[in-house]
Amino acid sequence: MSLLGVQLLSILCEGFLSSSCKLRVTKVELRVTKVELRVTKVELRVTKVELRVKKVELRVTEVELRVTKVVLRVTNVELRVTKVELRVKKVELRVTKVEMRVTKVELRVTKVELRVTKVELRVLKVELRATKVELRVTKVEFRVTKVELRVKESRVASYESRVASYESRVASYKSRVASYKSRVASYKNNF
Repeated sequence: MSLLGVQLLSILCEGFLSSSCKLRVTKVELRVTKVELRVTKVELRVTKVELRVKKVELRVTEVELRVTKVVLRVTNVELRVTKVELRVKKVELRVTKVEMRVTKVELRVTKVELRVTKVELRVLKVELRATKVELRVTKVEFRVTKVELRVKESRVASYESRVASYESRVASYKSRVASYKSRVASYKNNF
């Protein structure tokens, strides 16, 4: 409840800077005629991955967050926070031993093709008007008395590391596609 309140306060403070907000977009057009991405062959092999965590301990004895009164008025813009208290008495994190072994890694992608023939985006008219917004939070309290997390011994299988490596590869391909799109846009602007 307190985290959502703080996020909503930050969004309202950044968004509504005056009593009336107006946003107008008359016309937006995006056209991409043709984008092609071809990857002939990529290989990735992970034969064996071992991750051992002997002992992990996390202790949070007491955490207190108190917000007594918050008043937010967006007529001219007023934000009042009378008192905010955050107390963390003791936090302990202990990791005794962590071992990770990767013997062999191979990635193979035989053929990847991405073709975008035509993309059109048109926004004719967008209007946003906010005349008056009021948000009042009288009292917010968040207390965590004690949190303990203990992991004695765990072994992660090689398939989880493969999934993480594939996700990183997918992210790299997405970044490459974005760079190709930016190049296409620059070529269209030049010509």
